[in-house]
Amino acid sequence: MAELLADIHTGEAVVETNSASFRTDSAKYRLKLAIFERHGVTPEMVDSSLRWYGYHMDKYVEVYDEVAGILEERLLLAEDRAGDAAQMPEHSMAMEGDSVDVWMGIRSRRFSAEMPSQIMTFNLTSDPNWERGDIYTFRGKMLQNDTRAMLALAMDYSDGTVEYVTKPLIGDGWHEVRIAADSTKMLREVYGSFAYVPTPGHVTFVDSISLTRTRWKPDKVWVREDMQKLSPKRYAR
Repeated sequence: MAELLADIHTGEAVVETNSASFRTDSAKYRLKLAIFERHGVTPEMVDSSLRWYGYHMDKYVEVYDEVAGILEERLLLAEDRAGDAAQMPEHSMAMEGDSVDVWMGIRSRRFSAEMPSQIMTFNLTSDPNWERGDIYTFRGKMLQNDTRAMLALAMDYSDGTVEYVTKPLIGDGWHEVRIAADSTKMLREVYGSFAYVPTPGHVTFVDSISLTRTRWKPDKVWVREDMQKLSPKRYAR
């Protein structure tokens, strides 16, 4: 059951990060059926099992402890394959299109008090594909998030000014933060950080990480009043 639930979580992440391929309910259902078939079960068997666990929550908690362990092992394997990508180097975006995922790091991270760092950072420098007014959206799905996490996104302009937005990430599920560039200024750099305050002995997961760049369209109104500004004299990196 734990292996099945772990695969279901992974399948949900695939659907969320590849929405173009799973636009219809039938496509999503076919993926779920494929997961069931891999485990040799039917939808009816899964529903029956979940109903049983609904009356035996102590057993359900034990199963989800196993699910967390499985997901942690998978994330460790992904980190090993990706190398030391936890601290992302500076790089430029060389991608075209009106909406594109420009995240260059690994897609999943785990955080615990035992890890050497509780901060994930990223940094994107300007290249010819950047345009005035570009909008950036950071998105990720959190699991077992029982403590404090904070996401910050910032934009550095050629005139030395900085705009930034911060958001606390509370609870499990999908979280996203968006920042829109000032269309009257030349953007020089986009950067951000994900900071986590761990609970001893607890592990939190962030899955399906993405950073989407969307082109600004004059016919759409983008809300920017929640962003804060720093003047060149107040700002130093």
